[in-house]
Amino acid sequence: MLRSSLRDAYSISGVSHVLALSGLHLGILFGLLTLLFGRHPHGWTLPLFLLTIWAFTFLVGCGASVLRSATMLTIYQIIKTFHRQGISLNVWAFAFWVLLLINPLSLWDVGFQLSFMAVFGILTLGYLLCTYFRPWRYRFTLSLKEKTIRSLLAFVYVSFSAQFATAPLVMYYFHRFSCYFFLTNLLVIPLTTILLYLIVAAFLLFPLKSMFLMLATGCANIMNHFVSIVAALPGASIEGISINGLQLLAIYVVMILVCHLFFVLLHPELCKDIL
Repeated sequence: MLRSSLRDAYSISGVSHVLALSGLHLGILFGLLTLLFGRHPHGWTLPLFLLTIWAFTFLVGCGASVLRSATMLTIYQIIKTFHRQGISLNVWAFAFWVLLLINPLSLWDVGFQLSFMAVFGILTLGYLLCTYFRPWRYRFTLSLKEKTIRSLLAFVYVSFSAQFATAPLVMYYFHRFSCYFFLTNLLVIPLTTILLYLIVAAFLLFPLKSMFLMLATGCANIMNHFVSIVAALPGASIEGISINGLQLLAIYVVMILVCHLFFVLLHPELCKDIL
């Protein structure tokens, strides 16, 4: 169990999502499975791939975020077998509809709302940022350095988009805005990925279990120390924010209108692949 002070540090830093089993963790598992089965498994590997995804989902208790991620990954893998477009707003909307059909009360679940809004931000604003502000966007051949820079920028855009889309909900439910969430996520998400891979390696490579667990412990200590430092910085978070439902709706309307003005009206060619 984490100390309450450390939990508060994660919340103030804007990375409390790594403490709860969420779509992030299933996404990391998805990355591991793609290494084993390939990016688009087919034949006998597809049922095994999906079975692993759903076994993990039920193992961790079928939380709203994990269910959302498992449903979208399942749809993604199935439609890829028919050579159709991958993750898009259509897949997002279909997963949203399926989960609400199973349990309509999920709509009022905070985790459900945050999870779907985060993915909505990634699929819309994240995609547009990665397309419009991508360096060397008209070049097909890139050096290793250029590929690394572009990958890092894509990670930055995705992280920003998810936080941007969920920030109003966080202010509404938790009355807090984390000012350094962007900085913290840049290190915490890669460290979380490394940490989970080390734990998986400890189970799979039992003779080297002690070494992998020692590395995992060191990784966790680095992450905790970094989060504590960020949380102690001046102005780490704005506390006591109070907005009502109407104000929440107004904030989202303004955000959508601004994005619509810049991307849809001024650069409509960027939006053709979102759906």
